Amino acid sequence: MNVKDENGKSIFSGRKATSFGNREEEEIKLTDAIPFLVETRLKELGAKYETNPKAWGPCVTVDGQRLLYFIFFIFFIIVDLFFSYSWSKSSICS
Repeated sequence: MNVKDENGKSIFSGRKATSFGNREEEEIKLTDAIPFLVETRLKELGAKYETNPKAWGPCVTVDGQRLLYFIFFIFFIIVDLFFSYSWSKSSICS
């Protein structure tokens, strides 16, 4: 999440973004298993965080030409980092 643009600013700064929310992370008891809460980190990086008012409700965020739909992206990062999942073992398309 430390990717920066050509001016050295976070790519999330001033952009709309969504992800697993802090409350979803708390509900599935992952707050101690991950290095940071994604919602909190996006806000720290200057993102305009958007979420569904209902936990686990769908939320797709569009900012300009970019579609920032991080739910599945973040899920697979968590799986890969914390549950020793190997991308070579399975295809997410099958």
